Amino acid sequence: MENPQFLKKRLIAIAKAALLGAVVGIGLILLDLATSWMWKHGYLSKFWYDFFADLAMVQAIAAAFFIGTPEGGVALGCLINAIQWGLVFAVVAGFWQFAIKNYEK
Repeated sequence: MENPQFLKKRLIAIAKAALLGAVVGIGLILLDLATSWMWKHGYLSKFWYDFFADLAMVQAIAAAFFIGTPEGGVALGCLINAIQWGLVFAVVAGFWQFAIKNYEK
């Protein structure tokens, strides 16, 4: 049986990674909104606008499966995107904590 202290450390690390993933997911949406505004006002080249717009489209595909109607789409899309990125980061952190990292010396 694993030491409860190490298990608690691992679970806290996974929770932190999930929270970071949610922040990254929301940050990418905000970055897309910022680049859209900057491009419209002439502060950004078309290449960067297209790059971040395409990234937003890829993110919207996952949210489109859960959103059936357009009303409330932005808020629900942000929530789904945050959950999606949080799960990705948590799975990677869980693999790291339980399969690769070794606390015992």
